[in-house]
Amino acid sequence: MSELSAVLAAAGGADAHERQRAEAHLAAMSREQPEAYVLGLAEELASDDRPPLVRKLAGIVLKNAFRARSAQEQAALNERWAALSDATRAQVKMAVWDTMQSPERLAQQGAVQVLAKIANIELPANAWPELVEQLKNAVTNDDTPAHARTGALEAIGWIAEDGAKLDAWEALEAHSNDMLTAVVYGLRGEEAEPVRAEAARALYHVIGFARQAFAAEQDRAYLMGVVFEATRAESDQVRLSAFECLVQVADEHYEHISDQITQIYQITTACIANADEHEDIVLQAIEFWTAVADRELEKVELADEAERLGLDPPADAASHHFVRDAAEHLCAPMLATLLQQDEDEDDEDAWNVSMAGATCLARMACAIGDAIVPHVLPFAHAKMHEGAAAGGGGGGGG
Repeated sequence: MSELSAVLAAAGGADAHERQRAEAHLAAMSREQPEAYVLGLAEELASDDRPPLVRKLAGIVLKNAFRARSAQEQAALNERWAALSDATRAQVKMAVWDTMQSPERLAQQGAVQVLAKIANIELPANAWPELVEQLKNAVTNDDTPAHARTGALEAIGWIAEDGAKLDAWEALEAHSNDMLTAVVYGLRGEEAEPVRAEAARALYHVIGFARQAFAAEQDRAYLMGVVFEATRAESDQVRLSAFECLVQVADEHYEHISDQITQIYQITTACIANADEHEDIVLQAIEFWTAVADRELEKVELADEAERLGLDPPADAASHHFVRDAAEHLCAPMLATLLQQDEDEDDEDAWNVSMAGATCLARMACAIGDAIVPHVLPFAHAKMHEGAAAGGGGGGGG
């Protein structure tokens, strides 16, 4: 075992004193020997003869070396990375790339997160421009082992997720077509479940960068068709991610889903009404309509503000009125969720289908106002009559 392996093992050990000493050693090495630090960690991560736990810890420490919590920290990290020699940066990237394709899951998970951190330093600077295309090729090459395709898809997801946090929209939008090609290929029905699940998770994060694809009718139709198919997958995880993607579409691309809204309505309401469906998936189906209602409420408020100021409504105040048009048929399944309260639920504040349905109805009411009343009043009256009957309205004397 190398000296750095021993330090990493101690940093992850149970002995608090040894752990503190190891962490202090790593911090000093980071300050005093930055090149040796990142190269050493990359070697530990990539070495097949190292224990899985040591490789995992090497990945965590190396990832943290590139993690920023603010734009100011990110700028400082960018400078530190740029200050390393070309040879060091190349060696680290090669080690991370190779480990991303490793069958050793602990090492692979660390590698994909490190790769994403480096990508979000280099891509905005137009460095490593071939990375996303290489990831796409790894996914779409049928000779690539399933575990390596999973790693490439996971890396794409992390790059997109981290990029959104860092506001790297322009840099990632330039690579969005390759990202979409990869995740759509990975979502094919013939792929192994881990590949499909990772592709669905990645798609959730890539959707925000896919403005060009959603603005093009043919591309949008194809992409939404892939998501719709994933909502019918046998895997709970794939279905969950697919419904999460629908919510993301409502948030990011509301303006472009008129052609798909009828099918989305059918898919989401069928899910909500399915007593055998997993609760987390039903929650996302409800959340889609909550997200749509929120978007349409924002548009109402924009239009109201413009009217108050005597101005014409801005272009982004234009609403498709999805909630208003669907309310007659959408309220029934939402109202039905109010009856799905779990009497055995210990935590009264736990988020569940009943609470999600109530929240969605409230947001719908905010978005369309009195137009919701005819669709909820019969339900309210029926419940009142049931309550009266259950209370023994005959009132007998005693």
